[in-house]
Amino acid sequence: DSHGHMLGFGTRLSDVDVVGTTSYEAVIAQVVERAKTTPAGEWILGRGWDQNDWSETAMPHHAALSRAVPDHPVRLTRIDGHAALVNRKALELARITRETRDPTGGAVLRDAGGEPTGVLVDNAAGLVNSILPPITQVERERRLLEAMNECARLGLTMVHDAGIGEAEWAAYKTLLARRTFPIRIAAMARAGGSLV
Repeated sequence: DSHGHMLGFGTRLSDVDVVGTTSYEAVIAQVVERAKTTPAGEWILGRGWDQNDWSETAMPHHAALSRAVPDHPVRLTRIDGHAALVNRKALELARITRETRDPTGGAVLRDAGGEPTGVLVDNAAGLVNSILPPITQVERERRLLEAMNECARLGLTMVHDAGIGEAEWAAYKTLLARRTFPIRIAAMARAGGSLV
């Protein structure tokens, strides 16, 4: 593969995958399953919902998700990456209330009473993304290895990883030292960065 982003791919593999769900209830069910194996208080992240694939095509409201998963902050990115659905716990952690102003280039969707619905469009998703805990180096290594293993399973023998930073470089070196490197990686440094 001549241009990939292995950490992003590994992150996608570790997130809750709700692509192809045919109802909001199906999305919630997958988050509930993940919550069973996730310590309370830890974030549950996912991607892929598309309300256009549901019989009820209106944008979802966080209420049902918040009832089903009250003890974990949840952020589910829409299939196109232009919106995120979050539950009440995530809204509270991000301090998003009826008084929160829409950021430039984004919108906090609201219900008829003016309360946030949990859908954050474009730059408004940054209100939650900015408070997500950074991943640890161990988790970074796990995600890169999972991505490489999946590439190998699909028959890829080499990937050009475009635009890596120092943390990814260190993770690759650790995986190489452990001899847990199932494919070849051509690692390209992010512009303006250094991999010394």
